[in-house]
Formats: sequence, structure tokens, C-alpha cells
Amino acid sequence: MSESSIDQIQTELSKLYDDWFAAIPGHDSAFFERTLSPDWHYTNVDAEVRGKREYFEYISPIAPGSPSNRMVEMTVRPFRDIVLVNGLYEVPPDLASPSGSATRFTAVWVRRDGKWVALTHHATRVPRPQR
Repeated sequence: MSESSIDQIQTELSKLYDDWFAAIPGHDSAFFERTLSPDWHYTNVDAEVRGKREYFEYISPIAPGSPSNRMVEMTVRPFRDIVLVNGLYEVPPDLASPSGSATRFTAVWVRRDGKWVALTHHATRVPRPQR
């Protein structure tokens, strides 16, 4: 795969993650309906496993207008129509009391009918340094 193809995929998925992070406090269920596979699986930082519907319930208490997560680093590794994504995002204090958190993640996306669809997401909280 060419470097320009990888850069294009990186750009497309970066935009999807920005939209995802905005859709959480925006309660934009249409975004998640079109972006998450019907059989999508999510393992959060507390090792709780959720499907698509359970994820909607999980994020529904987040207040509209809450600050969004912020992508810090992201690497894509394409394999034809499947992409493995690894990275780090920051969760603001409003969503991860008391002082926010950093989250490492691995995700799998597939291109279906020309659009990226999320298959799975696994998150791990980055431990705070011991003082």
C-alpha cells in the first residue's frame, strides 16, 4: 500500500474519531448507527464489554455540551479493507473524574460500500505515575 493511501486512511479515520468524540456529548445516535457495525464490541477501561446498544446506554448520561475526548496519537495499519488502529486519547475531567485520563486503544475498522465501519474497540487507562 502506498504512503499516500495510508495517509488518506489516516485522514479519514482521524475525521471519524473527531466526529465520534463530538457525537458523544452531542447525543448523535445517527452517527453511531452508521459508524458502528451491528455486531460492534467495546471493552472499556474497566474491562466491561458492551455491544452497540449497551454503548448507547453507557454514553447517554453524558451531558450535552460536555468537553470532548481529544486524540493525541493514532497509527493505522491497513490490510486491504481492514484497518487496525492503535493510539492514545485524552478523556477530560468532566468524563473521567477527578482529573481526566489518558486512554490507550486498539480498534478494528472495515471498509463496507466505500465507508469505514467500526468492528471493535478496546480501551486501557494509562496509569498515573506514582508519587
